[in-house]
Amino acid sequence: RVGLIKYDMLTVSGLDRIHQCLNYMLESKAIEWEGSLRETYKRYLDPHVLDYKTPEMWEMAAAGKISSLFQFDTLVGGQSIKKVKPTSLTQLAIANSVMRLMSDGDQPIDIYVRQKTCPQIWYDDMRDNGLNDSEIQTLEIYLKEKDGVADSQEVVMQLSMDPHISNFDMSEANKLRKVIAKKKFDEIEQVKKLFYDKGHTAGTRDELLNYVWNKQISLSMGYSFSTIHTTGYSLIAVQEMNLAYHYPI
Repeated sequence: RVGLIKYDMLTVSGLDRIHQCLNYMLESKAIEWEGSLRETYKRYLDPHVLDYKTPEMWEMAAAGKISSLFQFDTLVGGQSIKKVKPTSLTQLAIANSVMRLMSDGDQPIDIYVRQKTCPQIWYDDMRDNGLNDSEIQTLEIYLKEKDGVADSQEVVMQLSMDPHISNFDMSEANKLRKVIAKKKFDEIEQVKKLFYDKGHTAGTRDELLNYVWNKQISLSMGYSFSTIHTTGYSLIAVQEMNLAYHYPI
């Protein structure tokens, strides 16, 4: 059986630009034809051969010097990459996620940048919300490498499934993910009640439940990506960064 096939037209458009760029480079002898498009791609743009480390390349991206950087070529995207100044694929993917989150107060991208620049701000915020050492250590498992911001659907699921938070099973965590991903606002109160009820059953203090729900999960209520989605998107951007930095612009 074959279900419906979903095409991500943004990705197709980005890959089309990369394909055209390869054509121009072949015409100008900047690269060599390897007998097929697949082999040529593998030699120059396969994820295993990309440059992920050159600081000047990342600085070029953060300064807005790449005119068509996938997902960061909009006003919001351009502002976000300048604020975050990523230096790795992981940080680029986080920026790709966090710039889509929304809040009634400080915007998540600004919270992330502050905490990335000064991690102590995140720890002070947790303390200000009444969390103890043990609870902070629990959150570090999922949020430390994210600089204190739950950037993706997967992190939201992991937080809800932790036995020291709300101890959701996989189906309950997936329901929470769907409510967020599909913007099912009529079901938010239902899943919120489940989150608190199961948390209380697990012996979790209200301080931790309030922090996770209000400070982390709520950021994803307006829009939330999956890690797989943003990492794939960001990898295309890194391919474009490689082309812009290593070859004549």
